Amino acid sequence: MIRAVFIDYMGTLVQEESEYANAVIGRCFKQSKATKPSEVAAWWFFRHDELLEECNKNEYKTEYEIAYRTFLLAMEHFQFTDDAHMLCEMLTKHWTCSPPFGDAVPFLQNCPVPVFVVSSNDTLYLEEGLRRLDVPIAGLVSSEMSGAYKPDARIFKKALEVSGCLPEEVIHIGDSLRSDALGAQKAGIKPLLLDRYGKYGPCVFEKVSSLTEALEWLLQKGCSR
Repeated sequence: MIRAVFIDYMGTLVQEESEYANAVIGRCFKQSKATKPSEVAAWWFFRHDELLEECNKNEYKTEYEIAYRTFLLAMEHFQFTDDAHMLCEMLTKHWTCSPPFGDAVPFLQNCPVPVFVVSSNDTLYLEEGLRRLDVPIAGLVSSEMSGAYKPDARIFKKALEVSGCLPEEVIHIGDSLRSDALGAQKAGIKPLLLDRYGKYGPCVFEKVSSLTEALEWLLQKGCSR
């Protein structure tokens, strides 16, 4: 029986692209040797994710610290100079103010079991972002609380501890094959992969195309309030 739902934040509840993210990438691009903004964005997120993975193997650092380091590396790589702290402050607006998907709030309002948000974002920014959604949730688990980033199993095990559930009593919904689906699987949790844009094709994991479909899936499994 499913007793709770774990759900990702960025890319699942709120959009990964926002005016705030575009503003900070645009600022970097205008000063850089890059040929287009997407080149800066792709490089930045790839290096950011590499640093997250390094933290899982070594000493934990907050995502703010990792973003700061990534901006310094971007300045070196693309040959420009700026204030890395100012760029990070611009990025925090993306973490806290990125608009929700249209199906996010209805899902949270109508989910038949308690919902716990599990995110690699820092606690402060995750809490602020969820306050802006103005929908009660059962709890949240951040990378800071677990000392690890997805797909490390530690963050999912921390969510099990917080929820008081066993792995077989929860599902995890997220949009990333690697961070969400494979990460949850490492902790013995069934993943439900959110594939809004059909980018994954045939997949070993069960998929839904929207949170509306995820809600229907839960109801079909006999979940009720």
